[in-house]
Amino acid sequence: MLIDIKSSPLTISKPTFIVFEGLNGSGKSSAIQHVAKLLKEKSTPYFLTGEPGGSKLGTKLRELLLASNEKFSKLAEIFLFLADRAEHVEQIIEPKLASGNWVISDRYYYSTIAFQGFGRGFDPIKLKELNLIAIKNRVPDLVILLDIDPQTGLERNLAAKKSIKQGEDKFETELLEFHQKVREGYLKMASTYPEKFVLIDASKTKNEVLAEITDLFSKILNQKIK
Repeated sequence: MLIDIKSSPLTISKPTFIVFEGLNGSGKSSAIQHVAKLLKEKSTPYFLTGEPGGSKLGTKLRELLLASNEKFSKLAEIFLFLADRAEHVEQIIEPKLASGNWVISDRYYYSTIAFQGFGRGFDPIKLKELNLIAIKNRVPDLVILLDIDPQTGLERNLAAKKSIKQGEDKFETELLEFHQKVREGYLKMASTYPEKFVLIDASKTKNEVLAEITDLFSKILNQKIK
């Protein structure tokens, strides 16, 4: 369910589980670090995490899943992501929320549906069913989708990785058509899934994007929390 924060009230429960999604190069890392700063300024306890690799098991699975020299069948790849996600929810997300922390995650099950479903051609409906089993229906309170043209995102991501001498992962080496399908999948989920989605134009400058995020979190942090 796409939310227009300029015209619609945004009611969030506390503690809060927020997910950042988007194509590679959309600026999720910078956005999440900015949110951490905003929460710290408000003395709000928080925990930053991400997928794949949010748990101890996930760290090992991440090496397999993103290594460019590892090749799996579509189904094997999906179940590895599901295993990572199930462990992430049970060992990290639920305990941190229960202890009163806001949990901010870099990717969640929407990434698997976007990349393996819309990108690789696995049935998105079946994939959602499998993911909801893995996460025990723990959906986030809010999904922030950083939307960007795939070509721009890939160029930004490549430039950033070159600056720190880091190689590409297997998804970044996919053809542009693949990333276009992934973007279409994200936009379809934002408009049709029942969870609350906020769409941010990530093609803007970094400062413009962070300003929008500041406005968004100002509304969230200053509201009457349930």
